[in-house]
Amino acid sequence: MSHHQSADATTHHLLPSAVGVEKSVLGLLLSRNPLSTYTPLLAAGIGVDAFTYPAHKVIWEEIVAAITTPIPHDCISITQSLAARLDELGGSHYLTEMVLDAGLITQLPRYIEQLREVMTRRDIIATATTILSMEREKIPTALLLEEMGDRVSKIPPLVVEQTHRLTFLEAMEQALAQIESGEATRADILSGIEGLDEVVKMQRGNLVVIGGAAKGGKTSLALSILRDAVTAQEKNCLMVSLEMSPVEIAARLLSMESKIPSSSLNPKVMTTGEYSRLATASMVLGRASGRLAVVSDLFAIDQITAFIKAAHKRSALDLVVIDYVQLIDTEQAKNSTRQESVAGVSRALKRLAAELGIVVVALSQLNDNGELRESRSLGMDANIVMKIIVDKASQEREILVEMQRSGSSNVFAPCEYIAELTLFKSRDENSPPMSEKSGGGFVKKMMARMTPSDLGELLGELPPESPPPQ
Repeated sequence: MSHHQSADATTHHLLPSAVGVEKSVLGLLLSRNPLSTYTPLLAAGIGVDAFTYPAHKVIWEEIVAAITTPIPHDCISITQSLAARLDELGGSHYLTEMVLDAGLITQLPRYIEQLREVMTRRDIIATATTILSMEREKIPTALLLEEMGDRVSKIPPLVVEQTHRLTFLEAMEQALAQIESGEATRADILSGIEGLDEVVKMQRGNLVVIGGAAKGGKTSLALSILRDAVTAQEKNCLMVSLEMSPVEIAARLLSMESKIPSSSLNPKVMTTGEYSRLATASMVLGRASGRLAVVSDLFAIDQITAFIKAAHKRSALDLVVIDYVQLIDTEQAKNSTRQESVAGVSRALKRLAAELGIVVVALSQLNDNGELRESRSLGMDANIVMKIIVDKASQEREILVEMQRSGSSNVFAPCEYIAELTLFKSRDENSPPMSEKSGGGFVKKMMARMTPSDLGELLGELPPESPPPQ
């Protein structure tokens, strides 16, 4: 038996502990991108006090210190940084055992639940011990009860979420109530683009996929939706960008709101009128800033979902934008393909939308054939799939609503794209559709890619030709 094992057996048999779980959690931190493990632990309130074994406390603090600095935090680096104390921690082989016995990242929620339960039990025992000591000192009963109530109230509750499954009768009653109130056909998030809102209904629990080629305008459409949601609709929004920094996104939103091209946001060329519009735009976005968060330092899907859940717990979210799916890191099995990894991201985002009751807008690249890149699962999991179609001749853009589970599919949403502002907006009455500007060639190309059933849905049933006169 190792020194660690004997110490463990003698030191921790009196109070509740989960030394094996502690070891597994530390192993996950040492063997993978630590932020994808540390973020959900932090969101669940797991800190150094959750670890009962002294050696685990030391290792945890060393890992956390490394995560918050540029210091490497892999198993070898942490072992080297703890070299002077390895003997008291169980030796270098003990850290290696942690990594080998860590298990899968998918087990982390269960580990968190077990650690929280042990923490609660220890708090209960500590409170009871204190009250017993006070009773022996003959503290007045009223004071004893007050002290006990105060200490018990400070113990974090163990939240066990009870999922109520509706009976069919309850489900039907809710459906009828939604139909009667108009809620069933009402959008929870509007795009602010009249033509698009007439076609698409983004509702809570929806995964909305926006596909586009590189520099095709998918981020522009997402930011147009985000801007309207946070300013005009006063929705709580979060954007996770794996492509642009928060400062770049803020500059894009200022350009959209002020109607000043990004290239003209330069004090050397701005006019007095543009300065005034920029000041007004900054006030509009500033008033909405408490409803919008933008992060660009999350890369793993577990890390992203944990952050969104924690943000939603602090202040209920309405809309989350992910830019974009193909850049998200996943825990890949040895023989898994990139398509399977993207499919895993798609499922996680779909579950997230349903679990939190929010609209998740996920951006995706298109391949050379105009299909969602690297995974068909995105299209199958989504409630709505929109694609940005670019006319190569004019470089103008239109929005094709390719699929919608509760509405029209394979329809173009009337809109206007202002290239210098990278902004999608409602089409002016005097502005013809892109297909008319390009002489109809654009629509012909799109129709050539559609199946007969798609064309029937897009164009409607054509009346039969009249027989020629006799």
